[in-house]
Amino acid sequence: RVGSHSSHDHKRSVFVGNLSFDSDVSELPFRRHFEECGSVEAVRLVRDQNSGLGKGFGYVLFESADAVQLALKLDGSKLEGRSIRVKRSLKKSENKAAQGRPPRGPAPARQRRLGAPRRSSASFSGIKVDPNTKTKKKQVKKKKGKPKKSVHV
Repeated sequence: RVGSHSSHDHKRSVFVGNLSFDSDVSELPFRRHFEECGSVEAVRLVRDQNSGLGKGFGYVLFESADAVQLALKLDGSKLEGRSIRVKRSLKKSENKAAQGRPPRGPAPARQRRLGAPRRSSASFSGIKVDPNTKTKKKQVKKKKGKPKKSVHV
């Protein structure tokens, strides 16, 4: 296990997703799967603190950054019967930017209209619907005028 004080080198690491959620997933087959790409310095299977069950993803730290390129080619390969996802390991801020998500937090003042009141869900005034009452369906009105000619065969 990696302690909280250790730094994570994203240039020498890959993210591995779609792993099994079982608690019996061990690091040895995980490590061996990636050793063909280069020397593996460390592997980390992310687990739930309370239950110890895997969260379905992990990281591989290589001794060389060159091994990352080879590891990316293992995207879609099978590990313990599952097709795994292998992506570059990114910092949280880079990951959100790469996915096109805006950073979390309150909207900057320049994005809100100046002087516009803030809207909240408490200001919504709608009509509550009683699930026990039936709604009336609108009937389609027929056009008045010439009747359509019918063709007999």
